[in-house]
Amino acid sequence: MKRFIFLLAAIFMVNIFYSGNICANEALDDDILLLKVAEKGSSEERELREEIIAFVLTLKKPPSIPKEAIRFEGRAESAVNLANTKSDYLDAAAEYEKALKIAPWVARYYYNAGLVYEKAEEYSDAINALKLYLLAAPNAEDAMDIEKKIAGLEYAIEKKRLEEIYAPTVRIDDYEAEPEKPWTEKLNGRWLGGRNEATFDGVTWYSPDTVYEIELIGDQIEMRIVEFGVINRNYQETRSPQNYLYFSGRIDGNRAKGRSYPWQHSGGVNGRLTVTVPYDITMTVALSDDGDTLYWGDLELKRER
Repeated sequence: MKRFIFLLAAIFMVNIFYSGNICANEALDDDILLLKVAEKGSSEERELREEIIAFVLTLKKPPSIPKEAIRFEGRAESAVNLANTKSDYLDAAAEYEKALKIAPWVARYYYNAGLVYEKAEEYSDAINALKLYLLAAPNAEDAMDIEKKIAGLEYAIEKKRLEEIYAPTVRIDDYEAEPEKPWTEKLNGRWLGGRNEATFDGVTWYSPDTVYEIELIGDQIEMRIVEFGVINRNYQETRSPQNYLYFSGRIDGNRAKGRSYPWQHSGGVNGRLTVTVPYDITMTVALSDDGDTLYWGDLELKRER
């Protein structure tokens, strides 16, 4: 009889044990389901994680980690190894978050997520993850080091906030620098040079500078003589208005390729320039550093002011 009573008592205790475990597991599963739909960073999510961690710590043996969580852990580790940018580290953190939705009691997931968030410079998320790590691993040997790391991350947040507060409203580097124009565009305009000489009564006289005008459209270029420097027999220096095409062609790098039209002056202030024999030519074209001197083949011209 005693043995029968003892057997009944044993069966009763086993039933209580298993029914208790079933109820506990169901409660854990319910919390995990709620966690999966909770908004990231919300107080609800935080409370559910803390509740699940606290419950698992009461168990003699923690639940086994589901294979799906281990799969996301592997993806996260690979993402970290391949990471080069902030975006890469955030991708890795997202994989750890997926693992933590399935197994929110696993301490190492929080620890690794915290380190990854730190690399992504998401310091608030890093702090939250590391605090949950300490909650899930209350006897962790590195607890003091983690506390120091959390304090360092809090300092980084404060420093960043102060920099934003005291940063100038407008930064010089907020303005896009105006793109530098091609040097050839500086060729447009009027240029002075090519002084002419005349000899009267054995004395050589030099004319004022001839005025050249350059027009550049794309790589097509024209140079005209618009005023021709002359000296008359009264030794008067003057310029004769002209509209003479001197060169027509295109710019290729630092060379002008096209057709040159040599001139002949009929003499006098009212003399006209006429073409002799045009010919094809390629000449070197260069500008001084200040853009005020043009080297056009053998000519040295100065920008008209």
